[in-house]
Amino acid sequence: MDPISPPLHVAIINNNPPGTEFWHDIKQWFISSFNVVCAEAQLFFFDPVEGAILPDPAKFHLIILSGGKADASASDPWIIREMEYVQKVVKSALGAKLMGICWGHQLIHRALGGDVGPVSDGPVVSSMTKSFAF
Repeated sequence: MDPISPPLHVAIINNNPPGTEFWHDIKQWFISSFNVVCAEAQLFFFDPVEGAILPDPAKFHLIILSGGKADASASDPWIIREMEYVQKVVKSALGAKLMGICWGHQLIHRALGGDVGPVSDGPVVSSMTKSFAF
């Protein structure tokens, strides 16, 4: 990855249907949070649900996959496309960092070969010990 000059460039993949209140709440939360911790950061929002364009990892220091209300174990076309994107980013080793929050973390786990499914007992933390190949 060519060095990206400051300020911090952050791609945020908002995993919710655009135009919904939850989409706007997530976007506003990121804006407010970055204003506190890194006000000079430039935030770029991407819509994987209805939009086909996902961020070019070579242009960002950090790529964040947001939380969402969809089923992370589903096979909707946009979910599969985002999983393939995560695999491409990891395989390319372009230097962009990936971070998943809630649903986004589940998608990264699934894209790298982990299992995702409902938990009847409440939140569970686990780790993946097997290796993966693309």
